[in-house]
Amino acid sequence: SSGPRRLFGSFGPAGASFVLCVSTATQTLPVPPFGTLLIGGAAPIITMSGLVPYPGLSGPHTQQLLVPNDPTLRGLAVHFQSVAFTSTGIELTNRATSVVN
Repeated sequence: SSGPRRLFGSFGPAGASFVLCVSTATQTLPVPPFGTLLIGGAAPIITMSGLVPYPGLSGPHTQQLLVPNDPTLRGLAVHFQSVAFTSTGIELTNRATSVVN
């Protein structure tokens, strides 16, 4: 069965799109000219979505993710970062972290 739901938001310019990625580890790895990779390193990076369009000025794109109802996941820190595809190129976004409870 499924456990709690988490809502994640991502901001970006109209006409641009992004891919949401997740990992249980963090790192600070410069990846010129795209920015800095802030997730992964000691753990794999998993894509959580395909290419998703930003809604532009109407607000952030929000995505609800189901967390499995597994007590061994409680207290686990999960880190998210998006890869944004804009008219000026590809860029890595900031990192967001959520703890499973």
